Amino acid sequence: MRRCTMREGISVQEVGALDSDEKLFAVLDIERKPRVCLRIRRVNDSLLHRRVARQIVRFSKREHSPRLSDEIWVSTLERYREDKNLEGDRRDPMEGRLNLDAKPFLARRLFGGGFRGAVRTLSARATFAASPDPWVFCTAFCPVREREAYKLARRLSSDYDSITDILDVNMFALELGIDFSIMLDAAIHTMADSGMHVIQRELAANSGFDKVVHMVHGPVAYEDTSGTLNTSLEPSDLRQRFCFTKPKVLSYQSEYRFALWSIGKPSTRTLRIPVSDALRECMSIR
Repeated sequence: MRRCTMREGISVQEVGALDSDEKLFAVLDIERKPRVCLRIRRVNDSLLHRRVARQIVRFSKREHSPRLSDEIWVSTLERYREDKNLEGDRRDPMEGRLNLDAKPFLARRLFGGGFRGAVRTLSARATFAASPDPWVFCTAFCPVREREAYKLARRLSSDYDSITDILDVNMFALELGIDFSIMLDAAIHTMADSGMHVIQRELAANSGFDKVVHMVHGPVAYEDTSGTLNTSLEPSDLRQRFCFTKPKVLSYQSEYRFALWSIGKPSTRTLRIPVSDALRECMSIR
């Protein structure tokens, strides 16, 4: 299926689907020639079903609204963990971190099948981190009442004064993924910090693609413990949740997140992605 875009010189073709939640697109910049494999996946759909239908929005200063601005800024989770200039709860030391109840795992290692009394009083947690960090663009489920919406905006940041509606999250994810794919220069924006990254880049090149880009989007889950560590294999099963889980104390943010990454580790905390006409058409500002 060939998909038309509003941009000249860009070819976007849907080339397959791994399952009902993940689609593959081939993106070709006809002028500059790089060919990108763009993988788009939705996560945490079950959380959507628990909510009353609500608009997905971006809170910001008016001049920074992605509908009006020339750029969208995406930042790594590392920035949200460590940047002391971020206001209030926008800085979160647990970004990209999962806490698991490690009592069953530790009990087996320490006591085997015995010392049941000691096991009953044992308490243990294990914290796991996403690697590498993705870049993320943060939006939110908008409160139904306008007054409550602006109240939430100012709770997130005292200078937020505008609301940008994301008209179709699936189309927005695709267009943002395309803009990111075109802008991303792997030699500048990422670095291979492991042998596996070198191998992955070679495999991508041999498959006919210059870059592989992942876009994952969905609502954030708010939980303090994200499961149980029984065998040490659980973190692999939880991989998609690392950047879509935050502590319960931040649940008021009601976040819907778009996460982007390519092969390698980000070499810059914040990327400025030019906003195309196609992406701009996915939004309206109040």
